[in-house]
Amino acid sequence: MIVFLKTTFPFFKRYFWFMALPYFLLYGFDGVLQIGIAKHWFSSEVKAEISVAVLSIGLSLLFSFLFYWNLFLSGMAVFGKYEGISSVWSQIKARFGLSARIWFYVFIKIYAGFLMLIIPGLIWMVRYTFATLSAVVEDKAINVLEVSESIVRARFWRLSWIYSLFFLFGIFIGLISLGLYFSFGQLGMVVANIVFMPFLYGFGLFFHAVVYKHYRDEILPQINPSDLAIPNPSWTDVLKWFGLLMVLLGCWVAFLILVF
Repeated sequence: MIVFLKTTFPFFKRYFWFMALPYFLLYGFDGVLQIGIAKHWFSSEVKAEISVAVLSIGLSLLFSFLFYWNLFLSGMAVFGKYEGISSVWSQIKARFGLSARIWFYVFIKIYAGFLMLIIPGLIWMVRYTFATLSAVVEDKAINVLEVSESIVRARFWRLSWIYSLFFLFGIFIGLISLGLYFSFGQLGMVVANIVFMPFLYGFGLFFHAVVYKHYRDEILPQINPSDLAIPNPSWTDVLKWFGLLMVLLGCWVAFLILVF
């Protein structure tokens, strides 16, 4: 754990403003919006609701893009592939299709797993911890799900301990944010988001990339080449899991209607 933290800090320090400044600006704008709603700056309730809906969608899209951009930036920096903004754009164009497909596949499969009485979702969530990052940084045509599963399988307890500590740190930050909210209201939450979230997201992405690279360099040579050669999930596979997810949701809705 200490080794990973020591390795992460130089990356975080070097790219801090590049990663954090957009978060500061977005959280600041979101904070002004929330305070405006609380202070009734809008001339009517309808205008307020419309403005909030439009701006919330826009901010969500911006946050998603920013997170995706920083995922590429952190992975490329840790793997020594970052050579300026243009190199990030080039990598995004080259790996966007695969990384997006893997993200949707993993997200939908985990969600469906949780609807299968939780346990399968937990298993898949752990197995595919590194799948999207692997799709971002690996240049070779390899099965990124197999890479993630092999790393987790070989270092399960060590990874569980590392990420449990990081999760507890996130809870600690969340409790501080709640304390600021209860003490200072909406302004306290705005300050907490602006101060803490860039550090949590930025440091977390670099930490994740450092852990992945360490165990990837150790485990990848041990994986059977035939397993790595298995094609990655296609969009057809994504749609199949999405269909199963809809069926499971329908079953749960029907069950709840019958029970209640």
